[in-house]
Amino acid sequence: MIVRQPRSLQLTMGLITDKFFWQALRDNNLVHALVGDRIANPALTYEQEDKWQLPYIVIGLEGVQNDTGSKDEVGEADEDSATVSVLCVAKDRDRLATLTTKVRAAIRNAYTTCDWDSIGFEIMDYQMSADGISLDPERPCCYQTLRYVCEVAMID
Repeated sequence: MIVRQPRSLQLTMGLITDKFFWQALRDNNLVHALVGDRIANPALTYEQEDKWQLPYIVIGLEGVQNDTGSKDEVGEADEDSATVSVLCVAKDRDRLATLTTKVRAAIRNAYTTCDWDSIGFEIMDYQMSADGISLDPERPCCYQTLRYVCEVAMID
């Protein structure tokens, strides 16, 4: 059963969603084989990021938005969407393609196998989009941000 969440839970729902992505990637053996423990959440400072070996992943909550027209405390947060970014960084385009493929598979697997009742919320659905591949000539490395817009609901 899906219950309405008070407005104060909107940011909390976003943070829980953000944590779900971090755990999905941290617990996946194929992603771990590529990046080890180099999965940051929240974002790293530039100084920290420069010290990390390639490849690595940075996960961040970009925001939460309600999708309903209601302005009462219960109804306003009834249809939340949370946007989570997953920045993938690798030495070259081939390694980046491998990393992003494994990341997408890990998130898809976690989404389809999660016991939502045990954590008290559910990602009802999600849409994924990706920025173009970029090059950092100072490092040098390639990077791409995957964005997941998730429909999130509390479970009673």
